[in-house]
Amino acid sequence: MTSSAFPVRRALSIREHRDRPYSTGNLDRERGTRRLARWQATAPFDSGDYFARRLAADDLSRETLCDLLAETAGSATDGDQPPWAIELAECFSSEGSDEPRLVPPKPWKNSDAYPFWALVEPIARRAAHALSVDLEELARAHPGGPLAAEKIEELVIACLPWDLLQWPFRTLVLELNIARLSGRLAEDDPQKRFREFTQGLKSREVALELFRSYPVLARQLIERVEVWKETTFELLERLCQGWRSIQLTFEGSLETSIEAAVQ
Repeated sequence: MTSSAFPVRRALSIREHRDRPYSTGNLDRERGTRRLARWQATAPFDSGDYFARRLAADDLSRETLCDLLAETAGSATDGDQPPWAIELAECFSSEGSDEPRLVPPKPWKNSDAYPFWALVEPIARRAAHALSVDLEELARAHPGGPLAAEKIEELVIACLPWDLLQWPFRTLVLELNIARLSGRLAEDDPQKRFREFTQGLKSREVALELFRSYPVLARQLIERVEVWKETTFELLERLCQGWRSIQLTFEGSLETSIEAAVQ
């Protein structure tokens, strides 16, 4: 999947929509006026100055918002792809499809959401690999510190963000029911149908098609792992930098394993 093939605009905020290029010649003005009227008729925008304040929050005029609501497939232009869309494309690129699958943390296997792990596994795998590489460099920069090279992969997997599995759960339960009602699942037995559905999530094409239907979810997952990588690295970097002082302060009562420190 190329990032340009992904419905990026459907995952943008109003402010982001405003700042992206579009062709005014292809706008459906009638549609925009109709949608704007529905918006203004919805509480609390149907009373007081709530609507004006909402426009001001994103530095919008009524006319600009009407144009945004009038966008059609022909009016939208690609523009530069946001980082999250590029990263999503990389996660599901064919180049990484032969890499070993990532095994999630053991406690996750007791969750009702665990059977859906295959959907987010490519995202988790790429993020975990990137963080592991950074932590290996950090360990080399701080010899004698709390990071042991042979423990990095285990540590990274153990602290994967739970949101990765939990956020798509309700969406996938809905999609499972849709697949059942639409006859896309061949099995008659409920358990076999469930297994057929979850096995299908391992397909790159199936996963991408689902994310095309739920682009906001795709964006949230990508941005969540980006925050996780940054914050986890920052925590461990500061821990390494201050490790000697920590040892001196708590001499005789501190375990020197990274697992103990992170916990």
